[in-house]
Amino acid sequence: MEDLIFIKNTTWPEVFEGWQDREAKDPGWIECATKIKDWSDWESWRKYTATQLRADNREWKIYKITDANKV
Repeated sequence: MEDLIFIKNTTWPEVFEGWQDREAKDPGWIECATKIKDWSDWESWRKYTATQLRADNREWKIYKITDANKV
């Protein structure tokens, strides 16, 4: 796909760190984790989700999307 450009391979810890940077301090995500999902905190909820997806056993890659309407 010409609208999807490979940037680099990455690791699950790097992916999780990005996830954490975007969500962990966001009041909406904190409320979702603690009030809606009834977890003690955002990290516990997301680590559980990652375990269910076996995220640490997957290959992770970063791509640049040049035209989201075509991908």
